[in-house]
Amino acid sequence: MTEPNPPSADPEFYLDLLRAYFDSANDAIFVLCDEQKFLVCNRVTQEWLGTTEAVLTRHNQRLPITEFFSDPESQARFQDAFNLALHGEPQRFECRITPGKGAAHWVEMNISRVNVAAGDMVIVVARDIGRQRAQQLVIEHQATHDDLTGLANRHHLQEHLTQAIETARRDGTRVALITLDIDRFKDINNTLGHDIGDRLLQQMADRLRHIAERPDMVAREGGDEFAVLMPQANFEDAQALARRILGSMEQSFEIGGDDAIPAQSFMLDVTIGIALFPEHGSDANHLIQHADVAMYQAKRLNSGFAFYEAGQDMHSMERLSLMGELRRAISDSEMELHYQPIIDIAARRLGGVEALVRWNHPTRGLLYPDSFIPLAEHTGLIRALDRWVVEAALQASQAWAQAGLDLGVSVNLSVGSLHDVQIAPWLIEQLQRYSIPATRLQVEVTESAMMTEPERAEEVLTRLAATGVSIAVDDFGIGYSSLSYLKRLPLHKIKIDKSFVINMAESDDDTMIVHSTIELAHNLSLSVVAEGVENAQSWSLLKALRCDAAQGWHIAKAMPADALGPWIKTSG
Repeated sequence: MTEPNPPSADPEFYLDLLRAYFDSANDAIFVLCDEQKFLVCNRVTQEWLGTTEAVLTRHNQRLPITEFFSDPESQARFQDAFNLALHGEPQRFECRITPGKGAAHWVEMNISRVNVAAGDMVIVVARDIGRQRAQQLVIEHQATHDDLTGLANRHHLQEHLTQAIETARRDGTRVALITLDIDRFKDINNTLGHDIGDRLLQQMADRLRHIAERPDMVAREGGDEFAVLMPQANFEDAQALARRILGSMEQSFEIGGDDAIPAQSFMLDVTIGIALFPEHGSDANHLIQHADVAMYQAKRLNSGFAFYEAGQDMHSMERLSLMGELRRAISDSEMELHYQPIIDIAARRLGGVEALVRWNHPTRGLLYPDSFIPLAEHTGLIRALDRWVVEAALQASQAWAQAGLDLGVSVNLSVGSLHDVQIAPWLIEQLQRYSIPATRLQVEVTESAMMTEPERAEEVLTRLAATGVSIAVDDFGIGYSSLSYLKRLPLHKIKIDKSFVINMAESDDDTMIVHSTIELAHNLSLSVVAEGVENAQSWSLLKALRCDAAQGWHIAKAMPADALGPWIKTSG
């Protein structure tokens, strides 16, 4: 191998070294004159643009880089960056370029001025970010679209609606929002199972895409609720679309016909509510709320669809008022927790408490969850409410520990929180913050919440269980009652729904259901808590059936935290 000449003896050494680096770089590197034409470029640049350096830089016919931009926006972005760089301000930005005969792809460009004797030039280092951009688009799509149907989700709908309202306000036009849900869809899920319900939702989404003039404006708000946004639409337009949707329900939905599900035919009914800007609301939140009110008006009238009418239904207006107050209530500490004791039946001792949220409304008094939890779910506030409940329960647990009381606490997680990838690390962080051992916390989730997105639920619950947090299935028996999740998920307890427990003394069927559930759970190494124990007969039956624990009014009603200590002392 020939030794290279020392740099001092060979001035060309530096040029050869620079050129070798220039051509071996993984990024495209090129130099442009002040007219944005190519002066020199490396191997990667030539490969990207599908041409040669000779073509790009030939004398008196140098090509401008603007010939390789895919769209006016990218060209304008480059022009602004080039001018700033030429004035001594290095720039970095993303844009799209079009190679010789290839498809447009994204690049990240770094532009800087170079001062040489021949004049000012600009050097550009460009990196292909097509793969990263594609991954980013996938992540963005997942964040703004529903996994099951591929439709826009509620958050994305709200963004579209806000933009449409701004345009309508500027142009003096209207916006219509149609909200609909499938009548008695819960019965389908409970009777026929989650798989069939999911397929029906997917077919409903496809049908709405076909009917809507702009398929990108169809959204799934959650559960069996959908929405269609109609920019620049009036009353007649919205009414016509509502009638087309109702008419399409005369055609059956065909499900199955494969190895998983046998072929079945379904007829579905939907109910529709309509609200328009500016008549029924000045912003996205009010329009969504008022379309929802109109839908419930249509349900009560059995009219198929209805436009929002202010003051027509006082119950809806009261519900709407609560929706507007709920966010403030969470932030202003109007919520409070009451705690219901859970008793170990065999030992007749306190085994823990369940935290139950109440709304201490300034004018309506103490409100129970049935009156505001559905509103929290509908408005997207349920995650914030769940987090408030967890923090308040852990604060109480910390206070009990400082008072010498080793008392476990159980909190409920909604489907919204169960699908939140941040809930597990956040909850673990709160345990550390309040110095609460994970074994002192129990998380309760319903069957329906777990089965909405079982993979996500399994991921979240497995992570929590690994820290020592106990996992319980709440309201067992009224949801899917699938044995597969009892075996697959990291569960520790099941809580038999109170609807089976309350009438045990009068109903042999309910007693048999409870007995079978206890036996099943014990065979799977799960403990059992019976809810709704309201009399001594139920308590005695549960003890005879070897149920592990119980809660209900026969033991104690849910009570504020400051009343729990005195109750424990008096109850022995």
